Amino acid sequence: MVNEKIALEDLITLRPQLKAFLFDLDGTLVNSQEGIIATIHGFLQTKGHTFDRELITKLLGKPLEVVLKLLIPNITEEDIAVYLKGIRERYSKNHTEITPLFSKTKEILESIKTRGFKMGVASTKLKRFIIEILEHYNITGLFDTIVSGYEVNNHKPAPDILIEAAKQLQVLPSECVYVGDSPSDIEAGRRAGCVSIAVLTGPHNQEMFVNEKPDFVIENLLALLFDKS
Repeated sequence: MVNEKIALEDLITLRPQLKAFLFDLDGTLVNSQEGIIATIHGFLQTKGHTFDRELITKLLGKPLEVVLKLLIPNITEEDIAVYLKGIRERYSKNHTEITPLFSKTKEILESIKTRGFKMGVASTKLKRFIIEILEHYNITGLFDTIVSGYEVNNHKPAPDILIEAAKQLQVLPSECVYVGDSPSDIEAGRRAGCVSIAVLTGPHNQEMFVNEKPDFVIENLLALLFDKS
């Protein structure tokens, strides 16, 4: 069942000690899907590889090196390094321009912040790209911490990134909500002990979250726009 709106009281009832909100970036705060697919697809074509865009879409949310290994099973470690560099160079040229914020994202984040919660971003993306996106939309100051999957030992669905983000916020993972758009986000949240919210603004539909059993499923972040009245 998709929750059209989550009352703050619903979260407090589920987790009375709630102190922080953690967010994935791609597909959660920003609509990056088409830009990422176009960048990966375009670069791989220069190397003689052609893939159905739908296949790449299904792999979004995984670290780029994992995506490459799944797309090209016989790829060498040397080629992975070359491809990573090439894709990231291509992406860096215009990624802020091709990555819009979802509707009312800033207003939603501000409404949570004014309630006194700490906030953080926990994303698989390289940290410099995370920061560039947040700075582009002037929302960096809303977050108390930013953690990249490349700063911890294991990428999602391992819980490492959420454990580290909670540590930096000086709270327990069980005192956090984690909002993400992929099954790996929800698995990571569950394994860390967070309240987990699946948002359907990425490439994954509601059925794809069945096995992960998120605490809530929302159509978009507007469900978190807590009314102060």
